[in-house]
Amino acid sequence: MNEPVLGVVLAAGSSTRMGKPKQLLPYRGTTILETVVRAAEASQLEGVVVVVAEEFDTETVALGRAEWAVNPDPGEGNLSSLLAGSDNWPGQPVMVLLGDMPGVGTDVIDALLVAWDANPGYAAIARYTDGEGHPFILSDLFVSSLSRHEGDKALWPLLHEEAPGEVLRFDIAATKPVDINTEEDYRRALDAS
Repeated sequence: MNEPVLGVVLAAGSSTRMGKPKQLLPYRGTTILETVVRAAEASQLEGVVVVVAEEFDTETVALGRAEWAVNPDPGEGNLSSLLAGSDNWPGQPVMVLLGDMPGVGTDVIDALLVAWDANPGYAAIARYTDGEGHPFILSDLFVSSLSRHEGDKALWPLLHEEAPGEVLRFDIAATKPVDINTEEDYRRALDAS
């Protein structure tokens, strides 16, 4: 890799739509979050940071080379989690991974990293056969610009607002992985695994 990329796993959400901590639901012999972390750790990412809320019991997930970061105010949304995760690794591009999307495997992560390495830009998103989705990569310039936003800002709209013409699309020959927010999503993710 020409420029190392940090993986930031966003896992500080309150799971309000699910009604229980979805990150710890069983999945493939472990949990949803641990599946995401294992995929990131097995990839070519330079480092992996898992961002959780203060009350999260970190003993419930085994980390290998990843490290924990705490978002002191997860109610501010996933932008605050991204900034909390990237604080210890300034000046690097960041791949944003969702802690409730276990269908993003090491193969997808590495395919995006190879594409980014060949053609780095301001930002990039995965383009699946059925539309755009996670993960996405943000340049260090993009990440440093995010600190000026306040409140519960979502990353996805900011990506399109901040750099609509500068967002690269990297093709992934698969359908979008399930983003687990509800019991129905969870069942679909289990069926897809």
